[in-house]
Amino acid sequence: MKKDLLLLTALIAIAGSITQIPFIFDITTDAFYFKSISFIVFPFLSVFFLQKQGASLSSYVVPSLAVLISAVYVAFLPDFESNDSVTLAIIHLPILFWTLLGFEFGGSSLKTSFKTVEYLRYNGDLVVISAILFLSGLLFSAITLGLFSFLDLNIEVFYVEHIAPWGLAAIPIVGTALIQHNPELIGKVSPIIARIFTPIVFVMLLIFSVALLFSSKNLYLDREFLMIFNLLLIGVMAIILFSLSEIQDKTSSNFHLYVLTALSILTLFINLYGLSAILYRIMEFGITPNRLAVSVANALILIHLLTVTLKLIQKVRGQVTVVELEKTIAKFIPIYGIWALLVVFGFPLIFRT
Repeated sequence: MKKDLLLLTALIAIAGSITQIPFIFDITTDAFYFKSISFIVFPFLSVFFLQKQGASLSSYVVPSLAVLISAVYVAFLPDFESNDSVTLAIIHLPILFWTLLGFEFGGSSLKTSFKTVEYLRYNGDLVVISAILFLSGLLFSAITLGLFSFLDLNIEVFYVEHIAPWGLAAIPIVGTALIQHNPELIGKVSPIIARIFTPIVFVMLLIFSVALLFSSKNLYLDREFLMIFNLLLIGVMAIILFSLSEIQDKTSSNFHLYVLTALSILTLFINLYGLSAILYRIMEFGITPNRLAVSVANALILIHLLTVTLKLIQKVRGQVTVVELEKTIAKFIPIYGIWALLVVFGFPLIFRT
């Protein structure tokens, strides 16, 4: 326990120190955090998992090289504010690191990392516990600033620049530690949330689909609406994946499984509509880094969602087991990682804008 606490303290200290770099060297904070968020989170989670597994020093070579090469690469990229391909590269870097983290989570083996959905369960639990920690941090911050204001001490600027970044950097690390040390407690929260929100999201998406038919908004022409639409699809896909990871064979005919299947089918049709809108914009206005990235991402989600939906229908009919359903979910994670790798290192070279 003492060793784990020392490891946790060290990881938080180093991650928090990185958040202070823009204040030490007078760098624009927004630009720094946008380019560095992956390096503040994922390397330390990798170290945490490798340490927990008692991995040998050789196991650190590949993750360390990946972080080092990526850091040097990002440092020499052009200004992202005037280059869409660079912006896309930085946005996709967390997806690439997330995929690599899955290898460390499963013991640095493709077979063990993605054979089950344990990594997806961990992600779902981390989202829940991180949200709780974040809200707790907001409450603590409000109380702290309020107490100091009674003493006529203005610490808002200092707190926002030096305390809050440390706390934000610590959230995923502390959340991961809580999940690892209290799996039976944290693991009960995510299924409950998934079961509550799955029917709510289905109803919302159904109403949205009907409203879309009668809306004056043209998805084929409105770029901002199309971007929000795609974020919606990604969010719904995440809910489906996290919900699927909680299905057991004994619940193959329950209400939750039927709603989840209906949600998958509905999202599948909406995804088809969104993909057609993106392809229309490509044919009408030409290929750009953003359109290519969104179209391929949507196509991958569509294929993934289609395979998951087919397996869900088979699950409802009792034709497949939960293990087969889990394999369908898990096998696409490396594919997302490969696509992210192409965007991160390929787009800035292929597209100069």
